[in-house]
Amino acid sequence: TVYSGAVRPSEHYDFACSLHSLPMIFRSTESTIPEKKSYLSPSPKLVRKWKRFLDKSSDKNQYRVGIVWAGNPKHHNDHNRSIPFRLLKKLLDITPLTWVSLQTGDRSQDLHQTYRIVLDVSKELRDYNETAAMVQNLDLVITVDSSVAHLAGALGKPTWVLLPFAPDWRWQLDREDCPWYESVRLFRQEKVGNWMDVLLRVRSELQNLIANREKPI
Repeated sequence: TVYSGAVRPSEHYDFACSLHSLPMIFRSTESTIPEKKSYLSPSPKLVRKWKRFLDKSSDKNQYRVGIVWAGNPKHHNDHNRSIPFRLLKKLLDITPLTWVSLQTGDRSQDLHQTYRIVLDVSKELRDYNETAAMVQNLDLVITVDSSVAHLAGALGKPTWVLLPFAPDWRWQLDREDCPWYESVRLFRQEKVGNWMDVLLRVRSELQNLIANREKPI
């Protein structure tokens, strides 16, 4: 039995192992991580559906950037990894580009705090199939440490992950790239709780992309 929680399951088994202990048992190292290329493919039908939506709702010549500013509020470290919207919304005045909110749950209502135009599809993102298909139609995803970060990375979509000073172990330390996903770039807090520095760096990089008409990486 392999389990993902902190408490072992109650049913009968001969051996039990925490999912997070498997790398130790298999003696995994960074050099033994499989290739970092994308390994997920969304439903072509759903991809076409969201392409039609975006083509109708936005300028085809603009960058389309998905954004997530908060993770699951029940996560034990959510107070460190999620960004207050009053800070995040300072990015939304960057133009010309199309912002698409991939935020779900109660925090999707934060969009009421801004007058900037953001495509809000939160009610339609009922599962990861829908989210993956939307992500496939974007040029870039900017997200906190959330499930969307891993989904976008697994799809091979250029993804900028905004990390707290002491991040989850999967993101490691002192690096901007990611050992799991080739398309992911990491933006880290340099001081505990200082999201403004992170957002200013993201803002500068995004403005450079738009000015130079480059593809995100």
